[in-house]
Amino acid sequence: MSPPSLTPYIDSGLLNLHDFFDAEGILHPLAIGSIAIVFLFGCLRLSSNRTVAPLTIWDGICSVALGSTLASIVNGQQLVRGLLGLITLLTFQYMTSWIGCKFPKLGGLFTKPPLIVAFRGHLLEGLMEKHRITKVDIYGALRKGGVMNICEVECVVVEPTGVFSIFKIKDMPKDYDADILFAIKGYRNLVKADEEEKAKQKNEGMGRSQSTLAEPDDGNGISEGRLEKDKHGMTKEDKIAHAAA
Repeated sequence: MSPPSLTPYIDSGLLNLHDFFDAEGILHPLAIGSIAIVFLFGCLRLSSNRTVAPLTIWDGICSVALGSTLASIVNGQQLVRGLLGLITLLTFQYMTSWIGCKFPKLGGLFTKPPLIVAFRGHLLEGLMEKHRITKVDIYGALRKGGVMNICEVECVVVEPTGVFSIFKIKDMPKDYDADILFAIKGYRNLVKADEEEKAKQKNEGMGRSQSTLAEPDDGNGISEGRLEKDKHGMTKEDKIAHAAA
């Protein structure tokens, strides 16, 4: 028996009642969806908190894929195939996090290192251009962090998840090292270059207590004439930070 048509005078197949309501399958999404949701919840509940933590690129992919797979189970017909898909995603998520924990060097395959885009009072504009980060992006993050001028900033870090972390000069510790920042290769290299520049200036008798890296600008980025750029628009500091990324 053909389904009742809602457009009998135009085309009987144009719009049917079953396009809106199918009594035979109305309980299917409820039954299948409930099983899939309970299954996924059980897996996440029994696993580590790390499973749902958005810490790496793969975590973001896995989160989106889990939601998409769950939706396909609810709207589709293959419950077992969908559950196997969920298990596959969770297994890969476990494997990547386990490899990153046991073998840190291999863990770098699944995530990007933190990126330094501002250092001691100025923006690394050449590096920002290479990574498609605009001043608008950074200034928005600085406003959220309560920063009034770029000269207040020790560094701005783009985390592997794309979140901006802001560290102010006034908050830097005096009695101990900032180990959390020194764990970032780019920051270590920039600090080393800054110290070498200071030592060079001292040996040359220039009498300057601060290097060009530490000089604050007028809030519009790098001070004109202070940092030389190459033909690609990259300063020495841009290259140091980019090499560590």
